[in-house]
Amino acid sequence: MTRIVTVFILILTVALAEAADAKSSKNATTYFEIEKLNAPCCATMLKYSLTNITGVASADIFITNRVVRVVHEPRKGIQKEFREAFLEGAITAKRLKKVSRDRLK
Repeated sequence: MTRIVTVFILILTVALAEAADAKSSKNATTYFEIEKLNAPCCATMLKYSLTNITGVASADIFITNRVVRVVHEPRKGIQKEFREAFLEGAITAKRLKKVSRDRLK
């Protein structure tokens, strides 16, 4: 009987882990081209502002190629919060539809 319970708990744990992975894989990725990012401290402040937005999993800033990648939950109003974060840092950003892999280095 204890083996059956143990197997059931193991199956339930695996199913819950797979459900959590499926939920986390529903994140969207948005790319921005940035202008006038003059110093590394500006990039640090921008990353801090973006990652403090609710629903943002990560923000990567490629200073040399002037690209920002934000991984986030797809929810209504989050793009407006991105724009506010850019404005807060006095950074001009334009959303990119396509990004070549060369720019993400």
